[in-house]
Amino acid sequence: MYQKSKGVPQTMQRENGKDLGSGIDRGVFGNDNEATNEIAGEMFTFIANEIESYRSKFGTMTPGILPVSGNTPFGLEVGALPSGRHAWKPLADGVSLNGGTDTEGPGAVLKSVSHLPHDRFVQGTLLNMKIEPEMLNSENGIMPHPCGRVYGIFYGTWKGCTG
Repeated sequence: MYQKSKGVPQTMQRENGKDLGSGIDRGVFGNDNEATNEIAGEMFTFIANEIESYRSKFGTMTPGILPVSGNTPFGLEVGALPSGRHAWKPLADGVSLNGGTDTEGPGAVLKSVSHLPHDRFVQGTLLNMKIEPEMLNSENGIMPHPCGRVYGIFYGTWKGCTG
């Protein structure tokens, strides 16, 4: 069983003792911030380069970012982060965002994730997006289709019809 390290803070705090908060005002990845997207792209390129530098009896190691459920046990080893993530909580899975850190909508998430070098992660990358049902219940979240169907804004999915 995992043990929490003594002396590791549950949340990150400034010197004056105030909680750092969510970090949303500091350019969190997933909000289509150009500088943050560039940093994330550079970090993922570094990770791919590092993994590909190793060889095994089967050949060159290949990277992938699709932990599916590995984010939960890995999170038990990570302390609090400046982003507002509390210590020992699950990490975001794959290239997904921590819940509540995306404030500019799903389009901004997709734009940010598009800056990652997916072609370098030949085993794949995983992006999970959880959409509140209310987002699809108004004209701001759906588009009427000429044939009377309701066309979802994500990947051309149909809502409310079978064919």
